[in-house]
Parts: sequence; C-alpha cells; structure tokens
Amino acid sequence: MVKAAFSNEDALKLFMLCCPEIFRNNEIEIFHRFFCPISFIEADVKEYIIDEYDSVELLILRLYAAGIRNADTIHELTGIDVHMIKKLLHAEVYTYGHINPVDGELTNAGKQTIEDNHDINNLFQHALYNVKRELQADALTGTIIRAEAEIPKDRMVPFSDSIEPNILPLEAEKIDEELESEIKERLELYIKEGYLTDGNTLHEIGNLRTREIRYRMVYFVKMKGFRFPFLAMYYLAQRDKKTVRVITPIAIAKEDATKIEYEKRMQEYLVRDNQCFTYLASFSDQFVNCPELSEESIKEIFETEEVGDAVPEQMQKCFLFVNLLKNLIIKRQNELP
Repeated sequence: MVKAAFSNEDALKLFMLCCPEIFRNNEIEIFHRFFCPISFIEADVKEYIIDEYDSVELLILRLYAAGIRNADTIHELTGIDVHMIKKLLHAEVYTYGHINPVDGELTNAGKQTIEDNHDINNLFQHALYNVKRELQADALTGTIIRAEAEIPKDRMVPFSDSIEPNILPLEAEKIDEELESEIKERLELYIKEGYLTDGNTLHEIGNLRTREIRYRMVYFVKMKGFRFPFLAMYYLAQRDKKTVRVITPIAIAKEDATKIEYEKRMQEYLVRDNQCFTYLASFSDQFVNCPELSEESIKEIFETEEVGDAVPEQMQKCFLFVNLLKNLIIKRQNELP
C-alpha cells in the first residue's frame, strides 16, 4: 500500500521552498492533490553503437563495397557457404545498418566500419540498431517526466471510478521543440546512467506508442499571476550526494515562464507552448470546490485496486494520446556522431 508523502499543507511549504521563483510577487490560488493519468510510452529508437566485429563479416562488407554484391560470386571467391553469405548480407542491411535497404549503397556506418578496421586482431564496427525504450509522460499536458521523478508502476493505480476528480487523459497532443528536445535528452540519459552500452549514441527516434495508463498522485497548481495552471510532482532527488524531498512543476506555459527567473530552474522543469496547458486548464473549476484528497481515501483506493493491472481494453481507445505523436522523427544529420 502506498501512502501520501505528507499533508497538503506540508507539501505546499515544500513546493515554496523548492521553487521560490514561482512565488516571488505571486500567490497560490489552487494547490490540490489528485490522481493524474500517467502514460507509459514505448519509443522506437535507432542507436549508433561501436561494437565487436567478425573478420568474416568484415570480408563480406569489403567485397560488397568493392562492387561484388552477388552471394554466389562471393561464394566462388571465398568458399564461404552461400547461405551464410546471404545471412550475413541480410544482417549488414537490417541488423547493423551498414547497407541502405533502399538503394543498396553503403551507409555512413558501413563506410566508417571499413575505414577504421586496419588491425585484424582488433576489429570493431559502427552499427545502427533498432531498440525500444520506455518513458513516462503526464497524460494531461503530454510532457515527458524526467527520469529522477519517475516512480515504479506498482506505486500507481489503474483507472477507477473511486478516483475523484475522475480526469481522463488527452486523446491528442502536439509535439513542439521543447518536447522533442526533452525526449532526446531523456533517452540519452539512459546512456549516461549505464542502461545502454558505453559508446552508444541516439541517432533517431521513431514511433511512440502508449502501452499503458496508470494514475499517480500529483498536484494541480494555479497561481494568481499565471495565465495557465500546471502540474507539480513530488519525488525523491539526489542533491549533493543526499536524498531530499522535492516538489517541482513538470512543465509550465511559455507565457508564464517570462514572469519568473526561469533560467535558474531549467534542469528541473520544462517550458512548453501555451496550448499544451489548455486541456488541463479546462479542469480548473473542478478543483475550486473539490474536497481535499484525504489519507483515508488514498488508502481506500490503493487497497481496493489491484495495483499492477492495466487499464481495461475498452478504455485504451480513449487513452492513446501518444498515438498522435507517432512518426515523430528528430531530424538529425546523416553523418554519424
């Protein structure tokens, strides 16, 4: 069973301590704890990897680069089993990304692999692999949650009629430059944290899909001096080798960011287009007279729900807001990093 971190009053004090720039010449209008829909997103990613390479594979690639591209011809020259040659050529195209499947020419990764391999005892390759990575996003503004603010799935609850106010996720969301940058930065963080092999570099982000929706306690915040409300999230963060309690926004509107000294906080929350907050703003009236979420009601929700269950299949159609994010491609130069 998951309990709230502390009372609403204590949370507000912590929020003011963590983000004094928001409260400078500004007053709180609404600060309300509720269960917010969180999307678990799977991203298709191409990763540029420097990896070990086999001498036979290198031989096949060099012959291919020299214009000898028929498996039977390569077999006659090398004596390598023709079925093995076809398998290796297939890998050069669809596994390593050394050969372009469209025009049949060598990619930059293929050219670099041939150019860099002079020592037969120390062969390596430049390869592009297709992999999948999971992210979390709040499903009311479509903003990616930073890695340190994520919590495990078993500390969230599935959709339930007992959750009040009962807010459904967005059905659609717009990709802007800030979100593109955050997705790229977030995935590259996997490399720094050791989730990926050292030397891996993100090359391209493809389709994004919502795999599941869960509900997590966050805070609906409306400041009198801001035009748009935003979401604030409690989590444990590492500061100066210590674990501390933190409450910061997930993101704020671009118009409102001009009213504060935002530059000092860039590492902790995002600034996004105003329109990303219009759906969230439509719920402001619900929070004005909504009863405070008590510890008893939180306890009841966690005890009556099977934590770990997915959202019912019939609800998924309402929840696939990230499907409108599909085919997101971060335009990168063709040159390998």
